[in-house]
Amino acid sequence: MTSAITRVGTRRRPVQALALFVGGVFLLFGAAGVLAASSTGASRLFLAAGGFVYLLLWVYGAAVHSTDHDGDPANFAPFNSADNLLHLGLGAGMVLLAVLATVAERAQGRYPGREQRGA
Repeated sequence: MTSAITRVGTRRRPVQALALFVGGVFLLFGAAGVLAASSTGASRLFLAAGGFVYLLLWVYGAAVHSTDHDGDPANFAPFNSADNLLHLGLGAGMVLLAVLATVAERAQGRYPGREQRGA
């Protein structure tokens, strides 16, 4: 019984450390979003690039989760169905917001800016 408790305890620690790492990555991603909010171009780039990163994580997580690589080194992050839905929602939402921001700026005649038009 003691060996089973020891095995469970040692198995949980790397997962907990990885969960803290992933949480830190989400916080850094949010901080980058706040910094990118200083200009429309930077925020649009943040939304588009970040959205594509989340969509790539969704594709990778779906592939790893569907092929049952739970103990395999290919599953470097704790992806599960909830994580996959989170990445899909975040990625699609961010890309959609980037596209809508571009459409709105073009409708107002503000995109592309003067520097891109050569004026």
